[in-house]
Formats: sequence, C-alpha cells, structure tokens
Amino acid sequence: LATGYLKLAVAQGDAEAMNQLGMLYEDGLVFDEDDTNGVDVSSWGDSDTTPTQHALHPKPEPPTSLGTARRLYARAAKLGHERAMNNLGFACAAAGDAEEAAVCFKKAALDGDVDAMFNLGNFHETGVGVEVDLKEAKRLYARAAAGGHEDARDAVTRLASDEKDGLASELPKDGRVMIVDGSGSSSPNGNDGVSADSGHRRRLREKET
Repeated sequence: LATGYLKLAVAQGDAEAMNQLGMLYEDGLVFDEDDTNGVDVSSWGDSDTTPTQHALHPKPEPPTSLGTARRLYARAAKLGHERAMNNLGFACAAAGDAEEAAVCFKKAALDGDVDAMFNLGNFHETGVGVEVDLKEAKRLYARAAAGGHEDARDAVTRLASDEKDGLASELPKDGRVMIVDGSGSSSPNGNDGVSADSGHRRRLREKET
C-alpha cells in the first residue's frame, strides 16, 4: 500500500517520494517491475535528454530494481533533493559503475554532503573511479570529519598515523571498494547487502588496514 502511494507521489513530481521509492527498489523490497500502477517508469529518469555515460542520464539498461532506483535518484537529484545525488552515487557503485559514482559523489560533496565527501575520499584513496590522490583523500576526509562524519574522523586518524610511521597505504588486492549499510554489514561492489540506515545516509566503508 505504501509503495502505491509513493508511486502516485512520484507521478506528481515529489522528489522525496522518488528518493524513498528508489531506496525500496535498490534494497530489493519492490519486485513489481512490470506493475507500476499505470505509472510510466521511463518517465522517472531524464528521458527527455539524450542518454550519455553521465550518471544523471543513465544509458539504457534492462529493467531491474537497481536500474529503476538509479532512474528515480537521478530524477530526484535533478529536482534538488539533498540526499538523492549521494544515493545515486551509491547505486552506481553497487552496479559497478565506479566512474559514474565518482561524478555523483563529487557533485554531492560540492553541495555539502558529508557522506559524499567520505565516499569520494575513499575513491581517491583506493583509486576506484578516479586516480589515486592521497592528498585529495585527506582533504575530503577532513571536510567530512569537520561536518561530524565519524568514519571520516577515523580515516583522518588512520592516514595521519600512516604518514607519521612512513607507511604507504595499500590498495585492496582485488581493487574492490566495500559498501556498508547503517548496520555495519558490508559487501563488495555489487548489490548484495546494500541498504540504507535509519537516516538514509548511504556510505562506502573506508579501506581496511
């Protein structure tokens, strides 16, 4: 019933409903891909523009829960929803589109999203989606930490300790970034185990040492 109301709100252009419904699709809690209560799913994304590699204009893809989530997040982000851009980046990372995820995280970080700062810092530290740049990673972690992000504070402390001890940070052997939900459970790049915490603050786990 709640899903039906969200879909109706989406059809009426409600950005928060788009973000909330996107999380339900991403978490695999909505399975009626072919039953949208009369709502045209293709209209939820930026179908009025030519698709590009940019995450805001996702390239055509088979209808899946994650694909639908990305289209919903993209529409919500375009309407100015403050959490949707970071969530779109998270969904892109879960789908293995690291470069698109980095684009989203950068935009959200510029808008002041501390989770996006942490996520982009993680990418710069590990070289996923962007070039390895420890200086930029430290800057992003510091900004996120100043905004109250606890994992970013830990990352700042860890990198400072590595620098003091003269140790170089090691990349994950398989090149994957771990995705974590609010409960602390994690999974490699992919959709398994990806979910939002109670604050809908999706984030990427910092590199383990």
